[in-house]
Amino acid sequence: FERRPLALTRGCSLVDQVSDVRGYYEANTPAFERYCQYSAGLAIRRAVWAPGVTSRDEAFQYVDQLIASESTALLSQFDRPLRICDFGCGVGTSLLFLAARLPIEGTGITISPLQARACNERFRASGFGEHLRCVEADFSSAHSDIGSAHLVFSIEAFVHSPEPAAFFRAAARCVVPGGLLVICDDVLSGSARE
Repeated sequence: FERRPLALTRGCSLVDQVSDVRGYYEANTPAFERYCQYSAGLAIRRAVWAPGVTSRDEAFQYVDQLIASESTALLSQFDRPLRICDFGCGVGTSLLFLAARLPIEGTGITISPLQARACNERFRASGFGEHLRCVEADFSSAHSDIGSAHLVFSIEAFVHSPEPAAFFRAAARCVVPGGLLVICDDVLSGSARE
């Protein structure tokens, strides 16, 4: 498929950068849904071929498995259901993965109206509509309707935050004391440029 590029321009306003990210996902989500399938579901992210991973399905579920392990550890500290928030949830694949394995109440946040609709439809169709919801919003902004969470995670979405400090402030407002923030993303280091 032909993917439209995401081109953030240095010096653009935060509003323009957020608009660029929204436009990218509005334009590309239909193609992602059509071509980024694997046998266990849909993934709008890369497969992670970590040590011990032997199949495409395992590679796509690798990060979700890590988050499920961290969530399981949190269950001993907090009452059930565990409240989880996905910053940059796409179409909700990770929350569905977790809900199928753990007692959770989950909220996904996506900047894309198209993804929010698809996500909520997917939650209802899966039978988890009572426990999962998706909100169309910028995850770096304050979210009074999201509430608190025991675990906030972000998979390949932190990179889209035009202001990392705002991302961390939003996460800090959301995560309860003793809770956890998990970020899985690409980060360009100074040594990578050499």
